[in-house]
Amino acid sequence: EGEAYAGVDASFRSAYYADTADSIYSRIKSYELVALRAGFKSSDNWEAFVSVKNATNERYIQNVTVVSGNSGLVVGTPGDDRTISLTLRARY
Repeated sequence: EGEAYAGVDASFRSAYYADTADSIYSRIKSYELVALRAGFKSSDNWEAFVSVKNATNERYIQNVTVVSGNSGLVVGTPGDDRTISLTLRARY
């Protein structure tokens, strides 16, 4: 005996400029992320669930930094790839 569960989380980030200069190089495109989870919680104090972050494997940039000075260097941080995890838990 126990209880099965499932869930979906979604978030949307609109496009924006990561720097005060409205340069095409500092513009971060919009993106949407979806996370999924499903599991089973038993009445015998154990639980198993799987979760998927970035289920659609969206390619996105989290932030952009324009380095000061005249170097022209623009640095960006890519977002996380799809991640799948399995968790087993027991209580005693």
